[in-house]
Amino acid sequence: MIEVEVRQTNIPDLAYKTIATLRVEDDGTWKTTGQQQVFDPEMYVWDRATGEQLTLAEQPERYARNLGTALRSGYLVPVITTDEAAPPA
Repeated sequence: MIEVEVRQTNIPDLAYKTIATLRVEDDGTWKTTGQQQVFDPEMYVWDRATGEQLTLAEQPERYARNLGTALRSGYLVPVITTDEAAPPA
């Protein structure tokens, strides 16, 4: 299971607040909360390791891990908050 929060900056005080969350279960099912339009199931993100284009609809776990390749402006920042498949540090 992996969970990603998308945080948005508030320019005057530069604080970030969570505006949307994506949770992908081990079986590939996924759920969004908050501003769901942030997670367009057909929007492509790039896999950093392979260069492949991924969509949430087709590859939800890999999409979640690589969401930062699509959200790069600094106003929307994806933060992985839970990653049960991550190797131990």
